[in-house]
Amino acid sequence: MAERDLTQVAGGGEEAMLVERLRKIADDPKDHFAAHLHLSRLRAGNRQPRFLDIAKRSFDQLVVNTQSTLYPLANSDLVLICNKVPVEQTDEPIEKVRGLFREDPLMQAAGGGMEDRFVSWYDLASKDDYDRFYATSEQLLAAAVATARRAETVQSAAAKGAPVTAANLGEIERKLKAIRISDLIREQPAVQIGAGGKAALLFRENFIAMNELRDRIAPGVNLFSSPWLFQYLTEVIDRKVLALVAQRELSTQPAAVSVNLNVATVLGRDFQEFHQAVGANAAKFVIEMQIIDIFADMNAFAFARDGLQKRGYRVLVDGINPLALYFFDPSLLKADFIKIAWGPEFASDTQDSRIVAARETVARTGKDQVILARVDTEQAIRWGLNLGVTRFQGHFIDRLAKAIATKTVAAAG
Repeated sequence: MAERDLTQVAGGGEEAMLVERLRKIADDPKDHFAAHLHLSRLRAGNRQPRFLDIAKRSFDQLVVNTQSTLYPLANSDLVLICNKVPVEQTDEPIEKVRGLFREDPLMQAAGGGMEDRFVSWYDLASKDDYDRFYATSEQLLAAAVATARRAETVQSAAAKGAPVTAANLGEIERKLKAIRISDLIREQPAVQIGAGGKAALLFRENFIAMNELRDRIAPGVNLFSSPWLFQYLTEVIDRKVLALVAQRELSTQPAAVSVNLNVATVLGRDFQEFHQAVGANAAKFVIEMQIIDIFADMNAFAFARDGLQKRGYRVLVDGINPLALYFFDPSLLKADFIKIAWGPEFASDTQDSRIVAARETVARTGKDQVILARVDTEQAIRWGLNLGVTRFQGHFIDRLAKAIATKTVAAAG
């Protein structure tokens, strides 16, 4: 992988500074250790800004009085890097944070001799620990870049509107649970472009038109302004989408179907019921999971991925930004497909070392596993083909798929 100044990566923020810090101490990590607090694994309601701010402030004295640095990450996690600090000095602030969230289920499994899923510790003087934490930090950076990219998209589409408040939250929740979403499901094809420019259909992604949903349950309200509410929103939508798709006649369906789900949904009861209904046709489904959600709990994702693949489903990791290819190897996720979100700003990236690094990543992942999404122009296809990508999705592909369907109908007639 070609190294670059990660502090210049758009959306990298604290994650980029964390990776740079690890690079700086790589040659002499003696007396350094790291504590990774997985606040992203808390229930959505416990990740409200005021709670997270209290958690961060719990480390103020430690940071001021010792050689310690706190990195508040985009996914709500906290990373503490300490140099020449007795480990026991971190006990008080970490226990304060545990106490703040003591009612969360995560804390029920964070003690009593069980594996601590709330805090991960790394002795950075140990090569194994250093390498594991460096890889984790790169993954966190990739997720942060993806988060920033998605936030820009959401903001441009739905930034206008009143914020969610305690006064309107109850009504939003009531409407969300009661609403029918069958007419809000949209489809978008993904295709493979072969020799001579011939295209073949891979699958049709089914997704909810979020802006239309917002207009129904909370017109004039910006649902996307609250990350924890958006998380809750997607979990409710997951259940509704699974129930609808399970009712379809799949035996005569020619193309595979992809659905976007949270990792928690895949591991929950609703998906088990879905599998009972469609299990014989599992091979016709692609389960998409967001990179942001995946990095929140890699162990949960690995368990979900392995279970899906064992039962015949294909797994797709969505939300990877092209910039992430310069410092993160998505093949490590062992998914069937990796979806990269293209943007026209990347077409101007002509630095040979970056292009070579991205091309190597595509080759290592497997060109049949990589899908370039948000393809709105022929320029995007050329950019992807230059990296070895042959599978695409986006508005430009929508028009191409319609042409394929027209030819198929004509040939059948």
